[in-house]
Amino acid sequence: MRARTQGAFHMQRALLASLLLAIALSSLPAIRAGIIGQAPDELLLVKVQAADSSTGGYRVLESVTLTGFLPDYRNPPAKPYQAVLRDHDMVQFTLGFHDPRLILTDAIVGEEMQGGVEKLDEASFALLLPTTNATDLDIYDNEGALVLTHPLRKRAVSWSWLLLLALPLLAWIVYAMRKEA
Repeated sequence: MRARTQGAFHMQRALLASLLLAIALSSLPAIRAGIIGQAPDELLLVKVQAADSSTGGYRVLESVTLTGFLPDYRNPPAKPYQAVLRDHDMVQFTLGFHDPRLILTDAIVGEEMQGGVEKLDEASFALLLPTTNATDLDIYDNEGALVLTHPLRKRAVSWSWLLLLALPLLAWIVYAMRKEA
């Protein structure tokens, strides 16, 4: 009877240890964020190539989900391009940004400053957006014309929840195997 009580005790210790380990591993980002006072968010990084419609138009090169902090988007340009995250017909997030093909050039020729705004035929740029339940990303030019619609995939299930469920189950299986032996 004593062996059975010790086995149950060891099983409880193993389950508790695996549960504590799973909790610790799932809270690492929150611990790191606590140092600087704000938790990082899950963000969507969308890399886009912009071109004239005669050379192919706009296309998404890549979109990835990452953890970080959203930039300050409070001062958009007067006539901005618009990135709109939407869930079917409902707008989730809107971002105004400068035409990505415009660059400011300047040069000193002799003793005179020359340059100005030049428009490139094509340019690559990235948008950092919050993750939402959005199903599509739309980009409008500064005239309000739609230049790109890109479907977004749904978020995958977090692996930390699977870890929280799998570790106690694994500990129980090991205990059951030892008990039979």
